[in-house]
Amino acid sequence: MPTLKLSYGLASTQGSKHTTNDDRAAAFIWPDVARFNRETVGLFIIADAFNSQKVPATASQLAVDIVADEIKAYIFEPSELSIEHLMTGAFQKANTKILELTPDDGATLTAALLIGHQLHIAHVGDTRAYYINNASAIQLTKDHVYLGPISIIEEWAEVTPRQPRRVLYRALGQSETIEVDYRNEQLVPDSYLLLCTDGLINLESTFTADELLPSITNHAPQIACDQLIELAQKHDSTDDISVIVVKVQ
Repeated sequence: MPTLKLSYGLASTQGSKHTTNDDRAAAFIWPDVARFNRETVGLFIIADAFNSQKVPATASQLAVDIVADEIKAYIFEPSELSIEHLMTGAFQKANTKILELTPDDGATLTAALLIGHQLHIAHVGDTRAYYINNASAIQLTKDHVYLGPISIIEEWAEVTPRQPRRVLYRALGQSETIEVDYRNEQLVPDSYLLLCTDGLINLESTFTADELLPSITNHAPQIACDQLIELAQKHDSTDDISVIVVKVQ
């Protein structure tokens, strides 16, 4: 398969219920990478910090920076690591640093590494990645969130009178070791990748991922990102919202 052409958009906005934007996102594209037979390589990362009142977004910034640095070093320097071990190891390094520097903080994190037509995903938490092809949105990540009875998760959950009990049971900064989800997929031309924080869509959203498709497939990636944020806000999202849309041609 010939080298794929990538383009992307990125947008992030502070939620109306927050005093700071605790999301962080980063995107990189490197064409003609020698190590990978002159393929185009793309790296897309999105993170959402929690318990970050003292030092806003420290954990999400650390997570994005450390994972980006580890993967960039792998792309341009010799290494015997598999990509799975690279990505899960980078997440573990970020987890360790968060525990060291911000022990009361934590972050969810999703990273997507594209090497030509091969997609590699690493993930913890409730940030999400979707693959969009043939007018359907396929969620590539699992939400590490539990919605359940008060008796089970009363001590952990944030509660308002109109919301169910909800607990994030896996994220960076929660324990010394972290289980990282990993998967890889083949991409095809004329498809899209969406990364987002839970401010865009989550288990309690009143709309589905398929309702996002027109904004993504009918517009350039940056316009798509801006429209997705507007759509979430129209559906009463009050959380920070960050999105990355990648177009594969």
